[in-house]
Amino acid sequence: MEIIKDFYKRRQPHKFFYAKEMKVRSRAYGEEVHREFTDWQSYFFEKRKAYGDRFVLSELEDLFGYELQSEMGLDKALSPLCLEGTRFELRPDGYISVRGRRSGLHVGKEIKAGALFHIPEERETVSGLAVIGKPDGSDEMKLSVYYWRKGDFEKQSFDSVPLAPTLDASSHLFCLGRHIFLIHNSVLDYYYINTEENRLERVAIGEDGDNETFDWCKFVSPCLVTNGKGDVFWISDQDVYTFPIGYPRKLATIKNNKIEKPLHLFGTEDGVVIYRKQRGTDTVVCAKYKKAGSGRYLAQLTSTDE
Repeated sequence: MEIIKDFYKRRQPHKFFYAKEMKVRSRAYGEEVHREFTDWQSYFFEKRKAYGDRFVLSELEDLFGYELQSEMGLDKALSPLCLEGTRFELRPDGYISVRGRRSGLHVGKEIKAGALFHIPEERETVSGLAVIGKPDGSDEMKLSVYYWRKGDFEKQSFDSVPLAPTLDASSHLFCLGRHIFLIHNSVLDYYYINTEENRLERVAIGEDGDNETFDWCKFVSPCLVTNGKGDVFWISDQDVYTFPIGYPRKLATIKNNKIEKPLHLFGTEDGVVIYRKQRGTDTVVCAKYKKAGSGRYLAQLTSTDE
């Protein structure tokens, strides 16, 4: 029988000081955050190796994503999730089903997406559920987070943040350790789970400001992946964008030409693979990009599928 080892990251209390003019403040910065994320990636892959499809935290079952497949267009925003063998489902009536039985947690109505978070800490592993929907007692769309304690969910969220109204059938959630990425109304947003103070901290991507105002966070496809360097990637309109976790201001762009449109991504140990479709044809071009010393991603090889 394989023994599963959990790592517990010692987190010393820190005092944080922000520049007076800084608009969007969070703890999601620095080398310690980046290192903790890459440690979490290793932990995630250990769990996947041990549990396989019984360890699924979001619609992104594997952090690196997958090669382009014919069924990639299926909407998996509300697909079942699994934590170390325990299966969770977001039911149409707003209740959470645990191991096939309705739990006592009712997350509201108009549920658009859900994902689990699973964070090893010094004394325990912190787990829970993130949900996009209208919580009980509210007609406002929100991102809400609930702790999973001693085999059950707490009935009240430990924090929630308002989101824009939407007519979309679904949104998309990806919990990467402490880092929550959501695609809502085709806009990318980013929150950091501060478990010391039980709150969500919004993280500005690229510049200090509201993410919905940035071009690189608009018209975002529901495809977000990481790689072995601790970077995250997404498609925004015509281009692919990336930054290393811990350094959200270090935004880099992988530009696209005018005759091709980015279609799909998957990560590798040292880079990312981008699939593009040539306009007006069925030709799909696949190119691998590797991170250079400058932090930019440069093309390594190209292949074409008819």
